Amino acid sequence: MKTAPRILHLEDDRVDARLIRDTLKEAGLEAAITHVSNRAEFEAALARDAPDLILSDYRLPGFSGEAALEMSRSAPTEIPFIFVTGALGEELAVSLLRSGATDYVLKDRLSRLAPAIERALAEAAEHALRQHAEEEIKQLNATLEARVLNRTAELSHAVAALETEIAARRKLELEVLEISEREQCR
Repeated sequence: MKTAPRILHLEDDRVDARLIRDTLKEAGLEAAITHVSNRAEFEAALARDAPDLILSDYRLPGFSGEAALEMSRSAPTEIPFIFVTGALGEELAVSLLRSGATDYVLKDRLSRLAPAIERALAEAAEHALRQHAEEEIKQLNATLEARVLNRTAELSHAVAALETEIAARRKLELEVLEISEREQCR
């Protein structure tokens, strides 16, 4: 059973917040949504429990979605961040995407929101799996390296022991040869 994604929603207009919640419900996207309306609430919610996704208006009184995006980047894991705003020019949208936003949806096109959320969550899950796999590979490589170093040390020790034994045998052979030559000379 899939758990409902935890969404942190930064929106100062309660009517818009309700509209977004209803839009997601109508689209069949069940989510645990925490609604906050200002910087202090956003910071507290972000510190309390990292959400699976952040939705944010762009313009807020005394705070901005851009500042919220920057704050979200300090979280221990990368959190998908989608702007849901009334108006966003093309240049600003591109700038926000370059700054790390996952997507943006205009409030007059909320039918795009549920698919944008699903895509962002799927990409985040894939990214987490890839990071986990890369970490596992690093650990396996470290283990392999340690084994190779250990085995190399064992082999170096064995080679040194063999060289010592070979030198002792050569010395013995030379002594036997000298004794044999002395006896033949008598």
